[in-house]
Amino acid sequence: CVVVAVAALDRVPAAREALLGAGLDCDGVLLQSSRLAPLPGDVTRLAATNPVFLLWGVRPHGRTEGVAP
Repeated sequence: CVVVAVAALDRVPAAREALLGAGLDCDGVLLQSSRLAPLPGDVTRLAATNPVFLLWGVRPHGRTEGVAP
């Protein structure tokens, strides 16, 4: 399995093509989280953080070249 993390959407297509070009099945997700941030008056809000795109490639079933027995 190969995993690629990128912060910019415009880099996703090239990373995906590289995984597919290596003969891997490719999938991906967008991960986004928020941090707790204080506000006046003992109130807490969620402050957005930068999203990260995770792509991964896995060898298709039945493909064994390059794999030690």
